[in-house]
Amino acid sequence: MNEIVRGDGSFRFVAFVDHDDLVVEDVVCSWFGGRNDPGDNGETASGVNTRDNPDIRGVALPMQGFGHPATDGSPIPKLPWKTLVTVTSRQDRNGVTKSFPLIDLGPSKYAPSHAAIDLTPPAFESLGGDLQAGALRVSYRIVNGAQYVPGSAIPSVSLRSSLTQRIQPSDFAFAGMDGGLGSSNPNPKPPIRQFIQSPNHSSRNGTKIKAIVLHCTEGSTASGAINEFLNPSGRRVSAHYIVDRNGDIYQMVDDAEVANHCKGANQNSIGIEHVGLQHQAMADPQRNSSVALIKFLANRYGIDPKNIFGHDFTPGYVGGGTSCPDFLFGQAHNQDAVSAWLTANGVA
Repeated sequence: MNEIVRGDGSFRFVAFVDHDDLVVEDVVCSWFGGRNDPGDNGETASGVNTRDNPDIRGVALPMQGFGHPATDGSPIPKLPWKTLVTVTSRQDRNGVTKSFPLIDLGPSKYAPSHAAIDLTPPAFESLGGDLQAGALRVSYRIVNGAQYVPGSAIPSVSLRSSLTQRIQPSDFAFAGMDGGLGSSNPNPKPPIRQFIQSPNHSSRNGTKIKAIVLHCTEGSTASGAINEFLNPSGRRVSAHYIVDRNGDIYQMVDDAEVANHCKGANQNSIGIEHVGLQHQAMADPQRNSSVALIKFLANRYGIDPKNIFGHDFTPGYVGGGTSCPDFLFGQAHNQDAVSAWLTANGVA
């Protein structure tokens, strides 16, 4: 997956172009229609009535291009009705995958659930969803959906153009920090593919940055981590940076702000997530980008290499129960492996 489609930023999720498909990872799914919603007459935009056909399985997607204020600005372009959408439940590691036709428009950007897809009740239940709970986390793939993403010359909302070009370090200047770059820093900030602002951040209240915390996403895609960090409800987690396995770097919280990445140690640290499963070592392009980013941050904020930690080994971390950063940094799950990796890569 390479190109990100974000819309105008009014929806709390992004999509990725994957060959001919559009992919949305790790988002909230809700359910719609029928007698459970007395304000809904059951009629879908595609002409199917879910009350007359209570067993129908279908999806609704928020789509840009219908002239509807509740869905315009979405990362999802206007698609033909009955477009096939493959949905995978993320309730557990053995998530169920089902395919459903697109039959309606929604959910709204204003919905308190911040859902990125709706399913009819039978479709929702077929993925293991509980109608009483009302929501579950899913990933979905819009088959052949990439061909409907407009170019940059669309009115009012740009779905691609400037949001998909590589952003330079100078784009992240902020007051009081010498533009955030450090003119005397011998280690330049590596290119940032995109800044995608997470809502899950807060003020440092003057606290000095003294540490860097290194994480493993325990997932296989950057898009899953991005969408998790865009979710303003639930766990409300975030990190300053995500380093993909191909070396792409995404920034989601300004260095000057607190990200929610290491409970008990957030106030004075910067969090860097690395895309990877629990058993995976870091990929070579990912290592190169991570080392460049760590060197820049350590020099910029005067961070002693001894204050660069794996998540589970960070002083002040509370909560426990994490295996992060797993085996990204070597065969052992301990701070010695992290320190040895830093030394081997010229950081320490």
